[in-house]
Amino acid sequence: MLTQVCMGCGEICPPGTMLERADSCCINCGTDFRERPPSSYARMEGFLEFERSRPTHPDACPERTLETRTLERWIGFVFFSCVILMGLIALIRG
Repeated sequence: MLTQVCMGCGEICPPGTMLERADSCCINCGTDFRERPPSSYARMEGFLEFERSRPTHPDACPERTLETRTLERWIGFVFFSCVILMGLIALIRG
């Protein structure tokens, strides 16, 4: 999942071929890595977007990250599920 692959041909990029080489292109298809950098499956699916961002100003509040929004959605889902479950229990017993 974390293996870097060429975005042109899908072949695995061996270490040292990405931006360290002078020509920075795929050995198999010739895709320029400066225009289309190799990426891993995990990064393309958004699994690695939980990196925390630093605020630009020291007094600024950090922006809401994907991790924060996901946590808020799960808390909301659990809360509303409990409310609906209690409502159904009240209807059954009532």
